Amino acid sequence: MIAETLLKFAREEGLEEAEVYQSQTQTLRFDILDQQSRQFVVSDSSGLSLRGTRKGRCASVYSEKTDEASLQASAVQCRKLADALETEDTVLFTPGQTPMTDDRSDKTLAKHTASEKIEFMKKIEAAALKKDSRIQRVSACGYQEVASLTTLANTQGLQGTRSSTLGLITLSVIASDGKEQTNGFSWRSIKDLTSQDADELVEEAVQEAVSKLSAVRIPSGRYPAILRYDVATDLLGSLWSMFSSEQIQKDLSVLKDRQGQAVMSPLITIVDDPQLPDGFVSCDFDDEGVPNQRTVLVEKGVFKEALYDRKSALKANRVSTGNGFKNGCSSPVQISPTNLLVEPGDQSLDAMMAQMEEGVLITDLQGLHAGLNPLTTDFSLQASGFKIEKGQIAYPIHLITIAANYLEMMNSIVALGNDGRQDLNGVRCSSLYVENLAISGE
Repeated sequence: MIAETLLKFAREEGLEEAEVYQSQTQTLRFDILDQQSRQFVVSDSSGLSLRGTRKGRCASVYSEKTDEASLQASAVQCRKLADALETEDTVLFTPGQTPMTDDRSDKTLAKHTASEKIEFMKKIEAAALKKDSRIQRVSACGYQEVASLTTLANTQGLQGTRSSTLGLITLSVIASDGKEQTNGFSWRSIKDLTSQDADELVEEAVQEAVSKLSAVRIPSGRYPAILRYDVATDLLGSLWSMFSSEQIQKDLSVLKDRQGQAVMSPLITIVDDPQLPDGFVSCDFDDEGVPNQRTVLVEKGVFKEALYDRKSALKANRVSTGNGFKNGCSSPVQISPTNLLVEPGDQSLDAMMAQMEEGVLITDLQGLHAGLNPLTTDFSLQASGFKIEKGQIAYPIHLITIAANYLEMMNSIVALGNDGRQDLNGVRCSSLYVENLAISGE
């Protein structure tokens, strides 16, 4: 209704074509500290943007108000901005015929009362403190529940709604052996208040913290290395823009002019899959109203395809892959992946370690934004993990730096794990056994 009203005002103001993007978000969040609920917040936010054309010139406005007077004011402002522009722009609106509805919401968590959710998290805090005597305190125990609704409509008949929900629990603990302190963190996406999710959350956070105690540095050198799935996921998530057609067109990607060439190990296949069941970024259409599609980016090491929105597709004489998304109402459309996945291999983490006479298992990275160059894919990052000897974990290691070129490293993969879990940005990569990795230590 709001979108239809705003489009009507846009036409009355003389805008030739117009598009409305509206988002509504409801959030519940709180923390538990010392068995008390802290920072309990319930919020309801909304916003909309209007994009309109007049005489070949396109302008955009944003508003958080949705009353009729504010909607009319937005249409007037958009028309005035378009009239004030001096240059024309290529504007693409997606035509539509049948309304699109993409409902991926789950109402299970909403059926529980706030008191039940608080008690659930109190039990998690208490369980973490009892799990191991070396756990000194719980530094964070958080709950977050988000319900979002996106509406897209334009004057060419496009109508689409997309709804989703997310439940998230997080836990951070501090362990001590009397000489040093270490931290452990874990998170889970949940659909209900289940003991299994709670137990897994506690086990992972506590185990991570206590396993780091008594860590040492190792001599510098080149080591066979396994990047645990979460580390491998972080690296891919920081470098995904190499697959953006816009970056390729601007000569800001190492994959420019390399389509059809081998760029990674034959073990590696990477896909963008918007229809992944329970995927964090699963959807039927993007923020331009283009239906999503499964796109194979890398197939058995060969670079096959890039991600396109409508603008970059027009420039390349291609069709959009359905990867045009907004980072909020006031943001422009940008290319972004949906569920970016490295297809898993066939080996467990234990099986990969068993093949290693001496090497390292990397389980944590620091400084991803400062120590990584997305243009060249070179990285130099502080890391920690475990020394592997005779196929088994020997002892924890820390204060080391790993350095490599990402594509060169992905060309030296010896084995690919069958593990992995999506991060909240929708990226997933299994554990990677790298032939050798430069490590700076003692």
